[in-house]
Amino acid sequence: MAEEELTPPHLLSVLDSPTLKWIFVGGKGGVGKTTTSCSLALQFAKRRKDVLLVSTDPAHNLSDAFGQKFGSKPSLIKGTDNVHCMEVSLEGFSLNDEELDAIKDDGLKSALKGIDINLPGADEAVSFAQLISTVEKMSHEVVIFDTAPTGHTLKLLSLPETMEKLGGLFKGALGGMAKSVVGSLMDGVKGKFDMQSLSDQAVMVKRRLSNPNETTFIGVCIAEYFSIYETERLAQELSKYDIDLSSIVINQLIPPQKEGESCSRCDAKRKLQQKYIDQVYDLYEGFNIVKMPEQEQEVRGVESIRAFSEMLAHPAM
Repeated sequence: MAEEELTPPHLLSVLDSPTLKWIFVGGKGGVGKTTTSCSLALQFAKRRKDVLLVSTDPAHNLSDAFGQKFGSKPSLIKGTDNVHCMEVSLEGFSLNDEELDAIKDDGLKSALKGIDINLPGADEAVSFAQLISTVEKMSHEVVIFDTAPTGHTLKLLSLPETMEKLGGLFKGALGGMAKSVVGSLMDGVKGKFDMQSLSDQAVMVKRRLSNPNETTFIGVCIAEYFSIYETERLAQELSKYDIDLSSIVINQLIPPQKEGESCSRCDAKRKLQQKYIDQVYDLYEGFNIVKMPEQEQEVRGVESIRAFSEMLAHPAM
């Protein structure tokens, strides 16, 4: 295809960028997102002094991928010299309509609904802002985030805006009443919660995420309808938050037929996949689009991931 010839079939523009620090990897569940995140980390390790791989996915698949238990503090990945990994939980609570209705003052209730405080949750917002702030203070040259499936990821990306609005509520006409009511709802994060500090962190996070020289998002999908749909949904939402998305990885593709090989089922799937590959090229003209072949064996362990990662820089299809 002419479109394919004009589209970089690798991620070298990401891997070789001297300024990128924040790499978010996301997509629908089950499309190879974690494998892609791990592969990126090992490729960056060849180019940067210190790499951090962070999972914000509640499933925490990084431990399974590397066969090594990770926690909330960075640990060196065995078999590497400069790649650390951590798995963090951003569990929070939310305010439902009944809880909002319990707030007697109509003006305050409207304000709280207006900032959509029940999504994704106040202490989850605190955790995410503090995570970014904490990671920024570390010495790692590049940070790769293995994010949760699309819906949860979009909630996280909306946090800076949510917290900015919440900060505005505290500074606005509601004044002491807002501080009293919302403060009472923050008991779960007592001792950590400082609205001015959190508001400042939110501004910092928003600035980081919307700077394409520092931050980019890599969409991961497979050549199927629902996965492509989720990728487009992700692209549209990222655009709203001014977050760069210029790379797509398509996993689990049936390799070209070998000479003398005969497999009607493979031919049929290959043809169907090509239909969706064409859609990706039509939707994301000029993007880095990497086509990754389906693997005969599970990609697990440092050496297996390292071999797989080479295809992000040197196309196999």
